[in-house]
Parts: sequence; C-alpha cells; structure tokens
Amino acid sequence: MLQVQDTFSTVESLFFKNLNRIAKPLIKAGIGSPGPLPTGLILLETIGRKTGRRFETPVVASMFGKYLLIGTVRNRSQWIKNLAAQRDVNYWIKGKTRTAGVTVFLPGGDFASQGADLPPLLVPMAKALFLFTRSIGASFAILQTRDQ
Repeated sequence: MLQVQDTFSTVESLFFKNLNRIAKPLIKAGIGSPGPLPTGLILLETIGRKTGRRFETPVVASMFGKYLLIGTVRNRSQWIKNLAAQRDVNYWIKGKTRTAGVTVFLPGGDFASQGADLPPLLVPMAKALFLFTRSIGASFAILQTRDQ
C-alpha cells in the first residue's frame, strides 16, 4: 500500500511541476487573473519556512474588494504552511506584482487567534469558511492587498 501511495505522490508532484512550468509565465502576464469574474489565478510568492528559498505557486483566488481568498484541500501543500510563517506576501495579478498582509487558517488552529486581525465585515464569512474547512482538513488564507 505504501508503494502505491508513494507512486501516486510522485506522479502528482510531476504533474503539478510540469503544469506550473506552463502556467507561471501566463499568470505573470495576467492571463486568467480575477477581473470580469471575481475568481481566477494568481501567482503567490512564498518563502520556505525551513529553507528560506523563494517559491512561486499558482493558486485560485476569489476577490472581495481589496481582499483575496485562497485555499487548498491538499493537506500536503507546503505553500500554505510557508504562507502561515509570513506576515506579508507578494503575488502577481493582472500582470503586476502586489503586496498583501496575510491571515492563514489551518485546520488545527482556532478561529479566535487566527482571525484576530480581520476587519469586522469579513469575520462572519471567514468564521463560516473556517468551520467548514476545518471539518474537511482543508486550509485557506485571506490576503489584504496593500495600497500601491
């Protein structure tokens, strides 16, 4: 059973590595960004919490004004764990790089401590999403774009 799981992980890793190789330059150019529709692709730049290396990860994002909601259902995703170790993050959207503050919600945490810095208007939505994602073991983050 372990060998099948290892093989799946290797195939999955190779799939996303090759997909990202194609997607990254397109997303940096603004293709697929949220715009007319509130949901699209951004390129997130995270710093490895152990290695200090810079990573670029395409993620689906939904825009709510100057806030972006991003998430993952893959509990092996390292980008969300790296993001949780950062206070600010850079990302590419509509062909431009932007900076945002970060609030990450991991399934093992509690909402009160993780959501303490959210503006009051976002708290009900974030709390409902947190309860749902925690029940399925998923993670999400809210990015607050800095004025530029």
